[in-house]
Amino acid sequence: MNETGRINFAVDEGDVAKIRQINIVGTQAFQEKDLLNAFALRTPNWISWYTKNDQYSKQKLSADSGNVEIVLPRPLVTSNSTLNPRQVSISPDKKDIYITINVKEGEKYTVSIGQVGRRTDIT
Repeated sequence: MNETGRINFAVDEGDVAKIRQINIVGTQAFQEKDLLNAFALRTPNWISWYTKNDQYSKQKLSADSGNVEIVLPRPLVTSNSTLNPRQVSISPDKKDIYITINVKEGEKYTVSIGQVGRRTDIT
């Protein structure tokens, strides 16, 4: 006699935690808002219900850190700037996420191309 049964599991994962604040600490050469514009992750706005860009993902935060490094103006880039460590904390009610990125800026350097002129002695 074959005795089989069926078991159904109902899983309620609850509400998704939203990013409430993203802080960039330690930057002096760049405006925080300019660096935040390079982020895909955002605090909630009127279109977040569609884009879901206010939902935390470790992979998205890593990609955002790389995006910040790409958009920095090259003459202002420092020789040993770093965007670590990243700190992510969640509120006690598990509804809000807070992200802090510590920036360590190295010495500023500039690149000189030299003089541009024309030669008149070419025949």
